[in-house]
Amino acid sequence: QLEAVTALFGAMGTTAVFDREEMLNEVIPYNGSLPAFAYQFIEAFARSAETHGIARADALALICQTLAGSAKMVMQGDKSPQELIAAVCSPGGTTIEGVRVFEARGLDAIVAEASDKAIARAYELGK
Repeated sequence: QLEAVTALFGAMGTTAVFDREEMLNEVIPYNGSLPAFAYQFIEAFARSAETHGIARADALALICQTLAGSAKMVMQGDKSPQELIAAVCSPGGTTIEGVRVFEARGLDAIVAEASDKAIARAYELGK
């Protein structure tokens, strides 16, 4: 067995064990590349906030603190991400409207494709 120690940002100190060394490539989008993906998400929300008159520094502080708190909630393990989404979304409320846009625009498919591309590239680079 291969023991992979992930040492990036919030994953510091996290250990995952894989049966095959090649599985390290599968981890890349969820650890090695994820900081860039997260920064892109943060940047998109910051730009949106600016279009609504919120100062960039204020937007970044709000966005980053909210994401950090959201990650802590998931890490507690009491509820799944789906349960946490349901807890935040009031029927007919504001949040569910945004969630519906992510669903309609295919956020899951975008994430899957980005992950697949990163993994495929890792295998190409490993040849």
